[in-house]
Amino acid sequence: FRNERGTSTKKNMFRLGTLAEIREREGVSDPWQWAQEELARRNEEERLGKRTVKIELSPTKRINAGEQVSYTGGGLMLIPLYNALGLPQICRNVQKGSRTEYRLNEILEALVVLRVLYPCSKKSTCELNRKRIRRTSFALEDVYRALTLLSEHIDDIQARVWINSQKTMSRNTRVVYYDCTNYYFEIEDNDRDYIDEKTGDVITGLRKRGKSKANRPNPIVQMGLLMDGDGIPLSFIIFPGNESAQPSLQRI
Repeated sequence: FRNERGTSTKKNMFRLGTLAEIREREGVSDPWQWAQEELARRNEEERLGKRTVKIELSPTKRINAGEQVSYTGGGLMLIPLYNALGLPQICRNVQKGSRTEYRLNEILEALVVLRVLYPCSKKSTCELNRKRIRRTSFALEDVYRALTLLSEHIDDIQARVWINSQKTMSRNTRVVYYDCTNYYFEIEDNDRDYIDEKTGDVITGLRKRGKSKANRPNPIVQMGLLMDGDGIPLSFIIFPGNESAQPSLQRI
């Protein structure tokens, strides 16, 4: 054949072996005949792999109500990264000491993968989950229960993800960035502070009136996000809306 420069050349595509090697390896009496049949078989496989397949579609055929005919597969590209960050093992460790019956890892995987591809509410995420190739079955109520369980271990989860991320990618921490934002809630009153009956500690309510970035009078919750030099999150913190954002970096 002629290469890109137009000169004639040759290339070994595969090696069948000598006649003696074929006779011994394949156990045939006529290795030359076997080689010709093998070559014809491989040529046919290559031809079939390049052939054009025609599909007939009817524009008048109706799809039954509620029948699913398409699935989304974009999440398959993100699952290897999800696994590399050790999130399945983290979920097993978090759920080990609880009495929950739902599958925490399946819920977290759907939330992470789908909300990267389709940022939306938790309810919409559950609906999109039914259209995935790798779909799982869980109720919306279990999603809210899972979030409560994850929030109780959020510091340990962030620490473990940070350690695992360094094994899969280069983290640029020579320069870090930190900023805060806040979110308002459609409620009128602040969350009340209360005393923990077991420890006696004062637990401060999160939703408190403060300086809202949306200029709303409603109670807000603040979030601080720490990112590396490449803009990849390192850690985050949630704190009451009536607190100053300046000292929050010391607590992250």
